[in-house]
Amino acid sequence: HTRYISVTGVQTCALPIYHIVESAHGPVLVIKDKQAVDWNAGALELLGYAAEELMDKAWLELMAAEQPDGRSAKTALQKTLESARQQGQATFNWVLQCADGSACPTTGSIFLLDIGDECFQISLSVVAADLPVTQTDFRLLFAAIPDAIVIFDLDGNVTQLNPAFEHTFGWTLDELLGKRVDFVPDESRQETMAAVSRLLKGDKNMQLITKRLTKDGRKLNVNITATLFNDAEGNPAGSIVLLRDETEFVRTQVALEISEAQRHELLENIEDGYFELDHKGRIVYANPALTRIFGYPLSELTGMDYRSYVDEESVPEIFSVFNKIYATGEAVPSYEYQIYTKDGDKRTVQLSISLSHDENGEPIGFHGIARDITKRFQIEEKLRQSQTELEKRVEERTSKLAKANIQLQEEIAEREQTEIALRKSEIQVRQVIDNVLDAVISMDADSRILEWNQQAEASWGWSREEVIGQDLSEIIMPERFGQAHRAGLKRFLETDEGTILNNRIEVIGQHRDGHEFP
Repeated sequence: HTRYISVTGVQTCALPIYHIVESAHGPVLVIKDKQAVDWNAGALELLGYAAEELMDKAWLELMAAEQPDGRSAKTALQKTLESARQQGQATFNWVLQCADGSACPTTGSIFLLDIGDECFQISLSVVAADLPVTQTDFRLLFAAIPDAIVIFDLDGNVTQLNPAFEHTFGWTLDELLGKRVDFVPDESRQETMAAVSRLLKGDKNMQLITKRLTKDGRKLNVNITATLFNDAEGNPAGSIVLLRDETEFVRTQVALEISEAQRHELLENIEDGYFELDHKGRIVYANPALTRIFGYPLSELTGMDYRSYVDEESVPEIFSVFNKIYATGEAVPSYEYQIYTKDGDKRTVQLSISLSHDENGEPIGFHGIARDITKRFQIEEKLRQSQTELEKRVEERTSKLAKANIQLQEEIAEREQTEIALRKSEIQVRQVIDNVLDAVISMDADSRILEWNQQAEASWGWSREEVIGQDLSEIIMPERFGQAHRAGLKRFLETDEGTILNNRIEVIGQHRDGHEFP
């Protein structure tokens, strides 16, 4: 068969394809931009075209208008190509149209060629014909697979590797051909030897999650699948090993686990309650502080909705608040309502509520912070009562003091002083209430500061930007306590025991200006 036209066509895709297609055993074609750019003799013979007739022919012209599943040729082609783009390969059952107009039912595989352009290799087999079923050319599949593949002989020497192996590990075939590849870390040698032993004993698809080294010394997390292959006489000839780089996946999983652990640790130890509700207002998660506020054990609190712990008159208002959040997505930073604990005590709770979403951004419920402000509410109520009683007394006394001007002036002065004291008291109480937030500081195992909130800034005089990464003992405490702090932290890390960590105690702090405070 004439090859000069097909060679010209394949140059628009990649010249090495010429050698792969030429050496394939069954009918093979290569299409680029949905046009035929290369083929072998088997394809010409199957379709009945001359080489110059097939060159750059639109693939849809080679397909019958209606395919076996009732889809159009265009739809069938688009679906198959899309599957090949996503997965690297796809299988199909097509009816092709030969040069003489006859229909040719075929089955086969299509592979995306990873060579810089969107080229596809199509391997064909005739259905219900006397032609033998052929396999996809191994080398083409070998080059197209995105995972690293290396082939060893029975002595463990490299005989072949694909481009993905070179890209992942850095070695070329010229560097490793006929040699062993030394990329097993010391800590992975024992499990690797055990896996090889399983493979040689008949484990047809040995799998192993382990680590491997790259040429430049980087350590990768890999998922390995290995299998033995035989020679023409059926005797073991070597092994094919596929290595999938999962380093980024493992790194992401570790980061996620650390993040979740930190989040859980924070929620388990904050003084305020934290809750998560489903879209019907039922509690699906509560931290220990919330169970203390509500007075229910976690097992009973989980699954409860707000109707279980509020009075009936409050239900419509609470529903309206949550419904608005769900409808608009806007958070409510402060909402106060009253609850009943398991023991029947009435408490006033301040909520901060936000809408929760799933990974697709769809609303699935609510989450937020709950703070018990019962004492504050009681103080404010007493202040209101005191003011009412005071006004009543002033009114009564004013009527009596009307009889004498001197006595009246004295009572008026007394009233003014009392009102001033009352206003001062109200201001002081309000300041205490508005600033009753704890300073929160977190550190790592080296005593380096990781977090520093606004109350900490106010307490110690250092801004967050100044202290992040600094030694905790040099910032918050007098120098005389520094050695004891570091020794206690070391002991805790070694024994998980300590007198300060995980305990609520009172110690001496040192302000930025040097003064000490409890």
